[in-house]
Amino acid sequence: MTTNAIKPDDILADAENFVELNGLTVRKGSIAAFLKNIDLFEDSNSNETQKAAALEMIKELAPAIIAAGLHKHATFKNKIIEGIWECSSNCVILKIISQISVYLENKYPAGKLPKPNLILAYSI
Repeated sequence: MTTNAIKPDDILADAENFVELNGLTVRKGSIAAFLKNIDLFEDSNSNETQKAAALEMIKELAPAIIAAGLHKHATFKNKIIEGIWECSSNCVILKIISQISVYLENKYPAGKLPKPNLILAYSI
């Protein structure tokens, strides 16, 4: 990690629209869009359709925001937003568990799974 202050164009040059962060392609403006959608979701003047659309976009953008590292430094007052945030942070663990489950289902016929201590060895 650098010890110098980092400018926005150190992360993403003016002519670029995407950057690879922690294995995920993140579009320019994603963090700002994420935060503006939270504003829209929490705005008392927003109707239910607007709030639902904002919430869907928040869910869609959350993995990119996690890849950018904001989850290490921020929490949200709104419990719904914080729940989405936490779910996205834990999503990688859930994907790994799901992949292990599919692997075991394909490898072993129904009722023929190895003992639990052997299953744990596969997950490492």
